[in-house]
Amino acid sequence: MFGEIFNAQFVASSIRVAIPLALAGLGGVFSERSGVINIGLEGMILSGAFTAVAVTNFSGNPWVGVLGAILVGILLGLIHAVTCITFKANQIVSGVAINLFSSGITVFFSWLLFGETQIMVKSNLPIWGLPLPNIGEGSTFVRNIIVMFAHYSPLVYLTIVIFILGHLIIFKTPFGLRLRSVGEYPQAADTMGVNIVKMRYMG
Repeated sequence: MFGEIFNAQFVASSIRVAIPLALAGLGGVFSERSGVINIGLEGMILSGAFTAVAVTNFSGNPWVGVLGAILVGILLGLIHAVTCITFKANQIVSGVAINLFSSGITVFFSWLLFGETQIMVKSNLPIWGLPLPNIGEGSTFVRNIIVMFAHYSPLVYLTIVIFILGHLIIFKTPFGLRLRSVGEYPQAADTMGVNIVKMRYMG
């Protein structure tokens, strides 16, 4: 029974669905490391997803839709930063407000633009057919895993690269050191001349 549930198709679907959550989580890591709590990630995902669908629908180019989603995420992140860093608002309240705003505004514009409150779309991003190694008569599960990883959209592979870069930036660069110092011990960072407000905006 375990083999029937935990098969290559299940793993492939899990990875594909996890990509948006993983990217949002990585953004949350940078925010948390700088000392700013961001629980508005759900709202940012929702607004970004709707923007991607709307922009792709009107432009016909899914990559333009991805760019639109990125810009909306940046805008909402900037609103959260201004609210919490500049105006010293409660970070939890600001995050909840972003979630509530996004859940309402996306339903409104969905009805306005498409005449319905729920949108089901099929991604037309290209699928990369990577060359497969010859594994002969090896394990069927291993073969399925190899085939699975060879037929993802570019966003899956890009996410892996982004995660590696994110780790290197946080733990292996001077910027990452300043970012972590601002979040863990802002008084010491300020004494060393680190601009706390600037670093938190960048985080």
